[in-house]
Amino acid sequence: MAKKEKIKEDANAPQVESKESMNFLWMLFGIGFLWLLFYYWFDVYARKRTFTKASLRKPYKVDDETFNKWVFYFWYTNVADYNYYLSKRKFNYYEHGHIIECLGEPTEETAVMTKGEIAGVEKDINDNVYRGVRNSMRKAKPISYEAYHKLNVFPPKISKMLYGHF
Repeated sequence: MAKKEKIKEDANAPQVESKESMNFLWMLFGIGFLWLLFYYWFDVYARKRTFTKASLRKPYKVDDETFNKWVFYFWYTNVADYNYYLSKRKFNYYEHGHIIECLGEPTEETAVMTKGEIAGVEKDINDNVYRGVRNSMRKAKPISYEAYHKLNVFPPKISKMLYGHF
């Protein structure tokens, strides 16, 4: 009887079919291979792409002077970086990504906004109301006074930050 019980226990043990496990291993191998192909394509082709200043500012729909001010106030970390920006004609994948990250990507939720749009003030209202809103925006100090004073249009990331103060 001991042998029969032992046989019953073995029969109840979970059986792993070798065909299913091999299919799973081949599937993992295929996914890994596809990932390596994508990584190779990204490394060779996408990172080699260059971007001009015009293509950088095109989604924001601003002129060159405004975009240069944005870069001066919000992207560079020191004067050498800004001079580097001015001297370059084309930017690589990483520089493009860093500029877009610092300025914000223009979407419906985060758009390029003027001071009046951020404050929610119409252009044709009383100057005293607009001046009061402008002074309260200055007191909030999310950006430097010089940047606020020199710019009339703000990049999406800064617009969203300023809009959050009102």
